Amino acid sequence: MEVLIASAQQLKKYLNDEKVEKYVKGGGILRLKIEKDSVKIIYPSKQQIKERLSEIREELRRIKREKEKVSSLNKGSVSLDTLYLRHLLLRMVDRDYKDITDSLDVKKLLDDKRGRKILEQLQKDREYRERLREAIENSPVYKKSSVGSFIDETRRVKSTLITNKLKLLEKVEKQLKEEEDLLKHLLRYT
Repeated sequence: MEVLIASAQQLKKYLNDEKVEKYVKGGGILRLKIEKDSVKIIYPSKQQIKERLSEIREELRRIKREKEKVSSLNKGSVSLDTLYLRHLLLRMVDRDYKDITDSLDVKKLLDDKRGRKILEQLQKDREYRERLREAIENSPVYKKSSVGSFIDETRRVKSTLITNKLKLLEKVEKQLKEEEDLLKHLLRYT
């Protein structure tokens, strides 16, 4: 005898299995073949379940790569950055440049496009250095905040977005793993 199962209540008449029940409660539909001593799932077929498992595994690999990519956005590396290397060299040979950059958070500037432009200009133009030094010393704006303070807000927003994206990816990953477990369990009855 074959039976179409679309609800947990129907399933309980023929099979008492929590994982299969969870599959049905999640919207899954089963076609069972009932024999004297056994219950066999004929829909979804073994092939359909294996195909879905393959899709899930591919999606899990994609999510893993995406999580690694998103996680790496939060980490800044300046060790091989040519602008940073030029900065280190200038600090050694140019006293004026060293004095002005001592009052700045250079690594913070390197993390932002606008900050990088400030640093590039500092490296190229002595007059710009003098104007910046004068602004830092005399401007009321810089008494309350530092050069590049806008970067802190940008960094905070970026960090929040990255954290939210990671949480979403982890949630999807968890759901896919649960579905994978359910489908592996269904294979026992095919």
